[in-house]
Amino acid sequence: MCINIYCSSVARRKALAEAAAAKREAEFDRLLAEKEFERVGKEAEEERKRQFRRAKFECDKAVLTAKKKAAIAEAKLKAIEQAIEEEEKEEQDITITIPDLYKPVDTIQQTEAWVNTQRAQEPRDCVTGSSKHQPEKREITHMYNTPKSGHENALLSGFQRTNPFAPTPIEELASINQILAANLARQNLPKCHPEVFAGDVTLFHPWRSAFKAMIKDADVSPEMEINYLRSYTKEDPQKVVDNYRHRQYRDPGIALQDVWTELERRFGNAAAITNVLLDRLQKTARFGEGDSDKLQSFADVCADVDSQLDFLPGLGCLNYPTAIAPIVESLPLSIRSKWEKRVVHYTERYGDAYPGFKDFAPMVQEQARLKNHPNVLASTQPNNQKKRIQENKPRLTQTPKMELEVNRRVFKSNMENGNAPRGEAEAEKLRGGTLTQHMANLPPDRSDTSPPFTNVGLDVFGPWKIATRRLRGGAANAKRWSLIFTCLSSRAIHLEVLETLEASSFICALRRFLAIRGPVKKLRCDQGTNFVGEKSQLDGALAEMDQSRIQRFAVEQGCEWIFNPPLASHFGGVWERRIATVRRVLDAMLLEIGHQQLSHELLVTLMAEVIVIVNSRPIATIPSDSDELQPLTPAMLLTMKTQPLAPPPGHFVQQDIYSRNWWRKAQYLADQFWVRWKKEYLQNLQERPKWQNR
Repeated sequence: MCINIYCSSVARRKALAEAAAAKREAEFDRLLAEKEFERVGKEAEEERKRQFRRAKFECDKAVLTAKKKAAIAEAKLKAIEQAIEEEEKEEQDITITIPDLYKPVDTIQQTEAWVNTQRAQEPRDCVTGSSKHQPEKREITHMYNTPKSGHENALLSGFQRTNPFAPTPIEELASINQILAANLARQNLPKCHPEVFAGDVTLFHPWRSAFKAMIKDADVSPEMEINYLRSYTKEDPQKVVDNYRHRQYRDPGIALQDVWTELERRFGNAAAITNVLLDRLQKTARFGEGDSDKLQSFADVCADVDSQLDFLPGLGCLNYPTAIAPIVESLPLSIRSKWEKRVVHYTERYGDAYPGFKDFAPMVQEQARLKNHPNVLASTQPNNQKKRIQENKPRLTQTPKMELEVNRRVFKSNMENGNAPRGEAEAEKLRGGTLTQHMANLPPDRSDTSPPFTNVGLDVFGPWKIATRRLRGGAANAKRWSLIFTCLSSRAIHLEVLETLEASSFICALRRFLAIRGPVKKLRCDQGTNFVGEKSQLDGALAEMDQSRIQRFAVEQGCEWIFNPPLASHFGGVWERRIATVRRVLDAMLLEIGHQQLSHELLVTLMAEVIVIVNSRPIATIPSDSDELQPLTPAMLLTMKTQPLAPPPGHFVQQDIYSRNWWRKAQYLADQFWVRWKKEYLQNLQERPKWQNR
């Protein structure tokens, strides 16, 4: 009973608490509703006031617009009334004394009167007055009308009025049309934008002329011209423009003038242009004997200097031997000898004078033209044969001058070879270079578009000592060899471990390779004893088999065995290089651990790791640009996957060599192979050509 009373009191208190909470919540909601109503009312009032102000503004605007139009109309009306009054006053002042005034005038006369009115260029001062103040009267005679008398011309001129809106004469209209047509044609032309100026002092004046031509007809303000200057400059010139652009000027025209003055002082200075041209002349003069491109670049620089020699006083030093001698010493022997010969001829002709740069620049340009575009002489012209004989005479004389003269080659057509002059043939025999053997074409299986390991080259390398079993007094050792298979097209490798060098061991390894990589079409190798023995055993085994089945299998498989000639190891350069890649690192690595810690299983695992590492090498040169595509590797062609095989997890140290966990020992050796292979071989894939041409 007590429990029921207690429960009922608790429920009653809980109900009272909920009622009080509901009451407070209702009161709070009422306050929120009042606040929201007040806020909405204020917003509505503000919106009403805003609409009222907007309507008032529109009304005032409409009233002002109407007043403006009314004022304009009133002003026009007053101007028209005043013009009418002046015209009426002028008409009243004119006295008409011509009796035949009201005679009807035909259409031709009216046309002549209108044309004379339009062609009158000077306004009439007065009808009556001195003859020196009267305008010249122009008449147009018609073939169907007689000339008018003087009083009729006076009558027509009396009715002329000075109208500011009258059409211009025909001659002025023609000239205006020509100007408009020229402007329209200029606007239709494509815009010639100057290049961005980066601070090259030799390009400042051409860039400034192009920039001025661009903004000539644009009618831009000084502020816009400064902005255009910033858009067409970069680096140091842009910093100069920004410096003056951020300053406070009352007159933008003064700021623009200061910008151009500073640019002219820094980049248009004659001394700076002279120094740059002299430095460029010294740098481009260093090139090899057979480098025709650099010779053409040097000739272009000489032409540039020659064109500015009269405008830049500092370049006048090139007319003296002390300034031009260092440039001549940097040139190849052929051009230097040509210049020395010209100096001798010039001195003999003009005495102690020395040829200047005006003679040096054309000589260099001529040599560049002959080097890049040699003369092709026709065989039908007799003068060309005489010219070739004269050119080849110095090459036949045994004098020191022959060593200084350049061996100028004359390119002839095939029709000219039969009737070449004797002097030219003897010169080719005496001074011709030794012929070298040309490289033969690659075998078809080297460039065949076939799947990997279709055409294979193989060889054996080794041996390595391994521990076969443990004995009480030590360990029994044995030797193992490795058989390498190299794909001739993709350069991928496959390694198999041989227990002996017998033919049977080789056949087992070959069957393992074919089971993994599939059938092959061609096998290339040298004439090793095991290879020849294996082939003879296979031939003997094939002789015992059904010949029809053998022929059918050979036709289906299409496998061919090719031996290289004896004592010709260079025939197998493809797989010999792979052997050097693997063996150089593998021997150095196994020498550190010794043969006591190497077993057959460990060697097989290590060879598998070596296959993965070597097949992940790039076939071509590694690109220096990060945006280029990733170079191909043999592993990509074998697995069609770009992601290489990840190493097993774990940290492998040198102490793992002596561990009982063979897989840790094999993985440590594989890591060592990978590190040494990257240090000793992978860097050779990066090309490092010499900086000097030979």
